[in-house]
Amino acid sequence: MDKRILSYAVAALAILIMAYFAYSYLANYYPPAQKRVIILGFDGMDARLAEKWMDEGKLPHLAMLRSQGTYSRIRTTTPADTPVAWTTVATGVNPGKHNVFDFLDRDPETYMPRLAIIKKEQVEGQKPKVYNMKNGTPIWKTVGENGGWSTIINFPVTFPAEDFRGKMISGLGTPDLLGTWGTFTIYEENLEGSEETEMGGNIVPVSFSGDAAQTQLYGPNDMKINMSIRREGNSAALSFGGKEYELKEGEWSEWAEIQFEVNPLVKVKGVSRFYLINANPLSLYLMPVSMDPRDPFFRVSTPEGYSNDIAQEFGLYKTVGWADDTWALNDEATTEAIFLQDAYRTLDFKEKFVLEEMDKKPNLMIAVFYQTDTIQHTFYRYMDGQNPAYASIPAEERSKYEGEILRIYQRMDEIAGEVMDKADEDTTIIVMSDHGFNPFRKAVNLNTWLAENGYLKKKPGANTQYYQLNNVFGERGLFWSDVLLNESQAYSIGLGNIYINLKGREVQGTVEPGDYEKVRDEIINKLKNLRDPETGKRVIAKVQKREDIYSGPYVNNSADLIV
Repeated sequence: MDKRILSYAVAALAILIMAYFAYSYLANYYPPAQKRVIILGFDGMDARLAEKWMDEGKLPHLAMLRSQGTYSRIRTTTPADTPVAWTTVATGVNPGKHNVFDFLDRDPETYMPRLAIIKKEQVEGQKPKVYNMKNGTPIWKTVGENGGWSTIINFPVTFPAEDFRGKMISGLGTPDLLGTWGTFTIYEENLEGSEETEMGGNIVPVSFSGDAAQTQLYGPNDMKINMSIRREGNSAALSFGGKEYELKEGEWSEWAEIQFEVNPLVKVKGVSRFYLINANPLSLYLMPVSMDPRDPFFRVSTPEGYSNDIAQEFGLYKTVGWADDTWALNDEATTEAIFLQDAYRTLDFKEKFVLEEMDKKPNLMIAVFYQTDTIQHTFYRYMDGQNPAYASIPAEERSKYEGEILRIYQRMDEIAGEVMDKADEDTTIIVMSDHGFNPFRKAVNLNTWLAENGYLKKKPGANTQYYQLNNVFGERGLFWSDVLLNESQAYSIGLGNIYINLKGREVQGTVEPGDYEKVRDEIINKLKNLRDPETGKRVIAKVQKREDIYSGPYVNNSADLIV
C-alpha cells in the first residue's frame, strides 16, 4: 500500500462517523441502540494482496462486502506504522495534532531512544504513574458525548485505558509485566552463564542434579521468585508460587499465575504460558508475562473491572499489546510452528470475545486484529522468491509455510463473514487496515550513512557494534558509546527519523539555529542521490521536512527529517 502522506480517506472515515452522531445530537435525537457501526481493523492487511485474493475467490466474505458496499484503497500515514496510522483513524487529525509520530522518539537530554506513546513517572516509594502521550479526541469519546455507547477492543495507543461512555480493553502499547513490549525467557541446560538475545529476550542457564533443578522467574525491578523443575522422560513439572504445572515435549502449559511481592501489601501479578521445546537437555520457553487481567498493576480496561469481567467469562488471556511473540521467533529461540500455535490461539480467543460483545449492541464497536501484521512480518519471506532469505530456506520448509499469509487473510475473511452474519440491517460494517506491506530487498542504516558523510562523528578506533534491545533501552548507556555527540550534526532514531543536533535543544547540540535549514537541505539532497552500488538505482524515494508533512501544535515533537 502506498506509504506516503497522511490519509485523507482515513480522516474522512472518522469524520463521517462523527458527523452521524453529531447530527443526531444537534437534532435532539439520540440514535436508537439498533443503529450501529462496527469497524474491523485488520492491521497491516495489504490492498494488493486482498484484491488479488478477492478476485480469485479466496476471500468470499470480503468480496461480498466489496460488491454490496464501497471499496477503496486508502493512503496511510507518514511514517506508515501502526501507532501513527491508527491514532489518525481514531482522532481524524494528522500527527501534528495528535502527537504520535512513531513507536520511538529520543530524549534530547540523553539522546537515548524512548517509547514515544507512553510516559512513565516514578516517585520514590509510590506506584509509578503512566501517561498516554496521544492528543486529539478519539471517535469513541465523541460518540459518548453525543449519547452513544462504544466498545473498543485492542485499539492501538489506548494504554492506560481512559474513562469514556463505553468499554475498552487496551491494545498495542500495553507493556508486559516487566514494562517492555515483550520480553521472553528461554531456560536452557548446558549453558555457562545468562545471556541476552539480540531482540531483548533472556536465556537462563539451568543445571540439573539428577532429574531436579532450581532456577528463578524474573519480574520487574530485579524481583525474583524460585522455580523448581522436575524432569521425567519427555515431560517436566514446574513448581512455583505453591502451584505445579506439568507439560510434555511439544506442548504448552496451562495458564501459569506468576506473582512478585513488592512489599507485604503490594504484589505484581502476571500470567503466562510455558512451552517445553525439549526435556533432555532442557529447553523451556516462557512467553512474555502479561499483567494479570484480573488484577493488573496498571489500568488496561474501561471500566477498570472490565478486564476481569472478560477473564471470568472467557478465561485468562494476554494483556500485553504486542501479543504475538515475534521477538522470540526472530531470535530463533522458538520455531515457526510454536509461533503460529500461539498466534492462532490468541486470535481464536479474540474472535469469540468480539462476537459475544456484538450481542450487547453498542452504537460503535471497533476491534483491531494484529495477526495479519505479525504473520506477514515473519512469513513474507516464504512467498517472496526475491527475498534475500528465500534461497537459504529448505524447500520442504518453504512448501510448509508459503501459504501462511493467505491463510491469515482467509481467517480474517471468516471473521468478517461471522460479523456480517450476526449484524442486522441497521448495522454498518467497515473493514479497514492501517498500512500495507512491501517485499524486503535491502536495508539502509541511516546512522552509518550519516557517519560516512560526516554528520555523525565516531570515536577514533571505534568498531561497529550491534547492541541487544535491553542494552539500547536499559540504563547501560551503550547506544551512543562509540559516537562523539558533541562533534556530530545529526543522528537517527526510529523508523526513518533524522534529528539535527541543534544547539539550545539537544544537550550537546552543535548546529547553530542559523545553520539548521542548511544542514537539513544538505542531508536531503545527498540522501536523494544515494544509489545502490550493485544496481545503480536510487535508494531513497523521498526525504521530507516535518513541517511539509504535518500541521498543528505538536509538529516540533517530530523528527526534523522523515525518510
